[in-house]
Amino acid sequence: MTAEDHLITAFLDLLAVEDYNKISVSQLMNRVHLTRTYFYQLYSDKSELAREAFFSLIREYLLGISQAITKNGTANERAVQQGMQFISVHRDQMQLLMQVQKGDFNLLTEFQDRIKTIIVAEVSKSRQVSAPVLDYFSDLFAASTITTLNWFLTHDEVSTDEMIRLASTSLSQGVVSIL
Repeated sequence: MTAEDHLITAFLDLLAVEDYNKISVSQLMNRVHLTRTYFYQLYSDKSELAREAFFSLIREYLLGISQAITKNGTANERAVQQGMQFISVHRDQMQLLMQVQKGDFNLLTEFQDRIKTIIVAEVSKSRQVSAPVLDYFSDLFAASTITTLNWFLTHDEVSTDEMIRLASTSLSQGVVSIL
């Protein structure tokens, strides 16, 4: 495990017991027995660490999102299944990180922007769609993904299989029909 991995793990551990705004760089570095200087060699501030923690965790999920739409406009069942299973496995960490906000810093907004960028790139590869339609679709897809993720994370009673069915149906019979 790298020092960066240790920092992310320690950050997530602290986030589980303390509000993001109350966590200090000193407190974090004391936990991993490294210097503050080392922290600032890696990150400009605590929000950059939060971003890295979040995006390192969801990297696999974002790869699945990029393959969620097939060329014929239906949901890629395998990609949806992998994404939902990933969320299920990392539920606790995702819930913690999705609550991190401070001023202009909001991981959900950044996540939504990344999803939109991925969807624009993927749809552009396989379809001829006007710029306004692509922009609308990618915004709607990203917002829908965030809503689905938030909803799944706050509804423990919903099984992963049921969520896969709901997400696939929503994607195939709803959002993709815009294209």
